[in-house]
Amino acid sequence: MGDEELELIAKIESILFCIPEGIAVDVLANKLNLGLKGDVSKTLAKLKETYDAKTVGIKLIQDGDLWKFKIPDEHAELVREAAIPEFDQPILETLAYIGWRGGSRQCDVVRVRSNKAYNHIKLLKEKGFIESHKSGLSKWLQPTRKFYEYFKIDPAQKLPVPEEIEKRLQEAEKAAEEAEKAEAEKLAAQAKQNEQQAPAETKTEDIAKEVKAEGGEEPGDDEPDEGGEPEPEEQEDDEENPDNE
Repeated sequence: MGDEELELIAKIESILFCIPEGIAVDVLANKLNLGLKGDVSKTLAKLKETYDAKTVGIKLIQDGDLWKFKIPDEHAELVREAAIPEFDQPILETLAYIGWRGGSRQCDVVRVRSNKAYNHIKLLKEKGFIESHKSGLSKWLQPTRKFYEYFKIDPAQKLPVPEEIEKRLQEAEKAAEEAEKAEAEKLAAQAKQNEQQAPAETKTEDIAKEVKAEGGEEPGDDEPDEGGEPEPEEQEDDEENPDNE
């Protein structure tokens, strides 16, 4: 291989290493400032043969339109066991909840997992285990293909969560629902109380209007409406006007 080809291979390896989910040939060519996708495809094919011939811990594969590095199947279990401890238990439980639901609104995840879930979600997105997109006023969190491949889960099946964790997730959902219900009942009680106070205030205003319409005195008035000098209106203080200070 010439120096230019070796340099191209080094650049491709660096990009693939930084994009574990994979990259398409046209995107890779664009990043390398190469207009011909054919040259990149040929280099990728040669690089794949090189990795296939070596006894190394990673392989280069083509998954549909994407090229990416992958751990050989014979080492997958070892890597998974070694990698899982990098997540604390609370983060794993947040990930388990999202996977258990097959995707969830971010506001629901936070409702069940507390405000600490925001940091969990950020880390899980950085690690490529979940992705998000806008959903109304919240975000929709979805497990990625990396998540299903990493844990060897069929996306079409419900996530097999340990019984103890599933029980805790169900209890958390129930507690969140009960808290929301209690808050709704509190707001309803306050609204009802306001409605009960409103008729009494309205009745007093109606009586005042009727008395005034009949030419009588309003409750609390000591002076007649006619025959006297109108009292000057009081001017409200304007906090933004320095003349009133």
